[in-house]
Amino acid sequence: MRNKLNQNGIGLVETIAALGVTVVVITSLVSLALFTLRSSINSKLFLEGTKMANEEIELVRAYRDSSGMTWSGTPGFISNMSSCFGGSAKCFIDASGNTLTVTASNEVFNTGTPTELKRFFRLSYPDTGNTNLVRVEVEVSWNVGNIAKYSHNYTELANWKGN
Repeated sequence: MRNKLNQNGIGLVETIAALGVTVVVITSLVSLALFTLRSSINSKLFLEGTKMANEEIELVRAYRDSSGMTWSGTPGFISNMSSCFGGSAKCFIDASGNTLTVTASNEVFNTGTPTELKRFFRLSYPDTGNTNLVRVEVEVSWNVGNIAKYSHNYTELANWKGN
């Protein structure tokens, strides 16, 4: 007759090994899910920031082209935007009313939420000596955790009316 081996169940070593593999797999899946979520939030905020920067450029363009506005006369685009020139200047166009208004500050969206965005623009002359060309630089910033992120966009506006 044959001798039967004693195999009454799973041993302690096999149980611990299976548990270890399960923990590694679950930890990897959770890490992947967190990375995917963080990347998704970053992409969403970057897309929203870029859209808001382009919107602000269009508001500045609309302000320049508003009726009765001249380039450097009174009321003039350059004179009305004097507080928006310089490296530390922060302005935004308030479009909440019937008219566009220049405000010397940054504009805040989603205040007090994890997706709070701040938008502002500043003006400069890209070509020294040429006051008929103005660079509009828009920055939208937000925080993801403790990391500051931003979207930056710019364009140049010309005195296309010649006034």
